[in-house]
Amino acid sequence: MKKGFLAIIFLAVLIFTGCSKKDSPETAAKEFISSFISGDSDAFNKYATDATKGVFILAMSMKCPQDKLKNDMSECLKEIGKNLKSVEVQKVQKINDNEAMVTLKETHANGKISNEQIPVIKTKDGWKVNIKK
Repeated sequence: MKKGFLAIIFLAVLIFTGCSKKDSPETAAKEFISSFISGDSDAFNKYATDATKGVFILAMSMKCPQDKLKNDMSECLKEIGKNLKSVEVQKVQKINDNEAMVTLKETHANGKISNEQIPVIKTKDGWKVNIKK
């Protein structure tokens, strides 16, 4: 009985750790930019430094009503990312142990493809996008 219970616990741990996203510069950059396509405000908040949040909340406030920005940020994120179709990591350049530059290939709704360099830093909470202006 005890062995069966331990086996179930072990399997549960494997499943949950296998489903979690890797903490890396590329994950932070891709998930942050993808949050604008999906409207995932949790990913936006998880993968952005406070400075980055400030820059993007200011940009969103110009396109999104204040009450929506406070109550349903997901719609505001989608408004900013409405012309973005997909995001793919092209390259990661580590600057040092705590900083990296991630190059993303962004495919737009009109078919245009662009490359975007996203600065990321390692914080006590993991890798985060660090856009200051």
